[in-house]
Amino acid sequence: MEMAHDGSQFKPRILTYDQRRQVFERTVTKVKKYYFDPGFNGTDWPALAHSARDQILAVEDPEAFELAMHDLVRKLGTSHTGFFHQSVRRVPGRLAIGATFRKAETPDGPRWIVQDVHPAARPIRRA
Repeated sequence: MEMAHDGSQFKPRILTYDQRRQVFERTVTKVKKYYFDPGFNGTDWPALAHSARDQILAVEDPEAFELAMHDLVRKLGTSHTGFFHQSVRRVPGRLAIGATFRKAETPDGPRWIVQDVHPAARPIRRA
């Protein structure tokens, strides 16, 4: 993927059809495999993804492609569910937890591990 440095963010200049197809297919597969609700929140996720596939893959502009993917994932109708490239900071601060996690295999199975806590993060206060 060709990349350009823009301030502190990297943004793709182009995405080939094959790259868009790979992103689309991986996203659909991950939702099918990892989405917390096997009923996809009452949606027919596989049919939604299938019907949007050709139209989304035809989008050549990376930002428009990202938006099309985001719109597809939002059709799950779940709060705080979306599709974002790692270089984009679109999550409002009030919704973000201010930490970065990664999945790691442990002797007890897969776990989420805190990689870092962002300095501007505010702790959640409980009443």
